[in-house]
Amino acid sequence: MQFASERTACTFGARTALPSPALNFMSAMAGNLPDFEEATRALFANNQERLHELIQIWPEDIQEHLIRLMQEGAGVRTQPGM
Repeated sequence: MQFASERTACTFGARTALPSPALNFMSAMAGNLPDFEEATRALFANNQERLHELIQIWPEDIQEHLIRLMQEGAGVRTQPGM
């Protein structure tokens, strides 16, 4: 059986990979935070601006790690410690 998230290609940058690591992290760490469902929609819609607006009220470490996962999924290299 294939889940919808496995069929949907959506990343920041080229639309070639799934947002699975970011989605898995969001579900585990932010599933009970405000605007989680809307943030998930923004992730799948590849709407970076909306996603960043929605997660501004989340704890900073969760925001940073989520952004790092999204960048890695898009093939964006980050500096160590960022």
